[in-house]
Amino acid sequence: MSEPRNKADRTKMDDITETHLGHGTELLDEVASLTGLPEDMVQKELQQILSASGHNAEELTLDGLRASMLKYLETMIDEIPSEEEEVLDAVLDSAQPSKLPN
Repeated sequence: MSEPRNKADRTKMDDITETHLGHGTELLDEVASLTGLPEDMVQKELQQILSASGHNAEELTLDGLRASMLKYLETMIDEIPSEEEEVLDAVLDSAQPSKLPN
């Protein structure tokens, strides 16, 4: 990560620290509110992400959240090509002459 260019950038980066965000459910609440999305929806999604990665929301640290999100993103990256392939196969299958309406 590059160094902040000015004092304002440093202040923004200082705000996004484990000390500022806290731990556990306080951390999840803060992250959910920062997304700008409906907080209930974000909370549920974050809980599922944490469960899948083996982290406990009550004992969550910023490092644990980062690890959980990394695992989530890796899973999404792995699933995207297979989902696209399934869609493409379905489209190609439905376009075969024997399956087209007369």
